[in-house]
Amino acid sequence: MSWYTINYQCGHEGDEQIYGPIKDRKEIAERRGQKLCPDCYKEEVTKKREVERLQATEKAQTQNLPELVGSEKQVAWAQTIRMKSLESVEKYMENRKPGVIKNADMPMAEQNIRWMKRECREFLEDKSLGEFFEIVTAGIDILRSQTSASWWIDHRQADTAEEMIETALGLYIKTH
Repeated sequence: MSWYTINYQCGHEGDEQIYGPIKDRKEIAERRGQKLCPDCYKEEVTKKREVERLQATEKAQTQNLPELVGSEKQVAWAQTIRMKSLESVEKYMENRKPGVIKNADMPMAEQNIRWMKRECREFLEDKSLGEFFEIVTAGIDILRSQTSASWWIDHRQADTAEEMIETALGLYIKTH
């Protein structure tokens, strides 16, 4: 390990300890110099998150979503999570509406729903794709009405549309 003075992309200079084989350290130092310094990077990420939060707040108001409840930090974080989740689900469902896809009357048991939890598959197996769409739409409405910031934070790992749809189905099944 050795200390190197790095001239960062932002123009700042700083010392960093670099580990690894001696022959690779100079190259590692050069690569780090192509990035922002730690302070500028942190500032850039903070600005990006603030812009995303403001956009999410604006979209939530436009879509008449309920206000989130929680601490200030939880609400700020959850707004972005909620908006990204709902957008991915809506894009996913837009391409799968009855009339857009073929075989909308085909039973769900014949559809490719292996990605869903067993509980959801069993609930859907005697439903048609059209009924599936109605159920998922109702589940998405339940998602949209979710006001707990901590709930959105707890479910942030459901980052794909399929995982959020599965969550929406689970909420629908619990209420019906």
